[in-house]
Amino acid sequence: MIKSLIENAEFRNEFVIELKEFVQEFEDALESIKKQTNIDDNINILIRIHHTLKGDIGIFELDNFVKFFRALELFLRKFSDPQKFIKIFNTLFPILTESLNLIRELLNQVIKKDISDLDLRFVNKIETDLEKILL
Repeated sequence: MIKSLIENAEFRNEFVIELKEFVQEFEDALESIKKQTNIDDNINILIRIHHTLKGDIGIFELDNFVKFFRALELFLRKFSDPQKFIKIFNTLFPILTESLNLIRELLNQVIKKDISDLDLRFVNKIETDLEKILL
């Protein structure tokens, strides 16, 4: 299934376009949040990106990617209140940067037609890091 989807040029091209848009939106959202501009809208952008990627990656049966994006989506939903979010932003920023880097890496994999899943240990570490922020 994975191979046939990634070999489909039309599907792959659409996914590449979507991933490029997500990278740009993600970068813009982080920059706006740093400047404390439109925090509510930008949190919603981050939630939407993670939610959409969770579903898109599910098509490829990449369970660890799905788990990663789900964990971040749920975490962001818990802190969707701008005042709460700003309080944890500096602690959360490295994890968000990891997420952005993963989206970039996924984009490169799709372009190369060679998609592989995340290491479960990495996903577990991120989930542990998110739990620490909750404490």
